[in-house]
Amino acid sequence: GKTVQLYADLIRNKVVLINYMAIDNEKDFPVIAGLLEVTEHLKAKLGTDFHIVSITSDPVRDTPARLRAFAKRMGIPKHGWHFVRIPGKDSAIVSARLHRHPMAPDPRSRIGVVHYGNEPLGLWGVFPVGISPVEAAMRVASVMPGKPISGEMRRAGPRKRDEAGHAFNNRIA
Repeated sequence: GKTVQLYADLIRNKVVLINYMAIDNEKDFPVIAGLLEVTEHLKAKLGTDFHIVSITSDPVRDTPARLRAFAKRMGIPKHGWHFVRIPGKDSAIVSARLHRHPMAPDPRSRIGVVHYGNEPLGLWGVFPVGISPVEAAMRVASVMPGKPISGEMRRAGPRKRDEAGHAFNNRIA
C-alpha cells in the first residue's frame, strides 16, 4: 500500500532476489511457495542480509489488499519481502530490463526465472523457478558478503570431471 521507488528503496545497496508472480497463477505455478522454501535455508538472513522483491504481473487483480492477504496466507515474513505492483507502461519497462518477454505466457509452457544479486558489487545471476530450494539458497549465499578470502589460492570455475559436487557445476566435454 506504499509508494516506493523500485531501485532506490528496494534494490540499492542490498542483496536481493527479484521475481515476477501473480496470485492467480500460484496454484499452478508456485513461484512464491518455492521462494518461501529458499528463505527457510537462509532464514536468519532475510531482511538483513538479503531481501526479496516479488513483482506482480497482474497489477489490476493483485491489489495491495489482496497481496497483503496472500502474504499472510502464505506465511511470508513481515520484514525483507516486498510485493510490488507496477502500473501501466512502467511495468513493461521493468519487465524488459529483467529480460521478461512482454507477451502473455503460453499456457503450455512455463519458464520463470528469479534474478538475484549483490547490487553494491554489481554481481548478478539468475536461476530457474523450478530449481531445488537448497541449490537456490546456495546461489544466493554465493553473492552475499562473507569472510575476506585469505590463504593459499584455490582453483575456481566448474568442477573437474568425475569430481563430486552439484550437477550445475559440471563440465559438458
